[in-house]
Amino acid sequence: MKNSLAIVPSTVYTNGNPYGIAEDLVFSMPCRSKGDGDYEFVKDVIFDDYLLRRISKSEAELLAEKRCVAHLTGEGIAVCDLPEDTMLPGEV
Repeated sequence: MKNSLAIVPSTVYTNGNPYGIAEDLVFSMPCRSKGDGDYEFVKDVIFDDYLLRRISKSEAELLAEKRCVAHLTGEGIAVCDLPEDTMLPGEV
């Protein structure tokens, strides 16, 4: 089904995203299919304060994990400084 108007949360590389999420992460972003197997970021989606806090915590955790494996990805010396737990209430 090709619906170029549908906004779909997609797990994609953050490079070039309009929301200020750090580059070179794999992150769920609001996207729209171009109908040819490609996608584009949906701009101007409004997030409430709660969601912005959750996004920031997830981003911080991913960046910390990326630093932990820097020696494996050729990005330098590994430094593990994982932030506080980012699980939602009720998650195990």
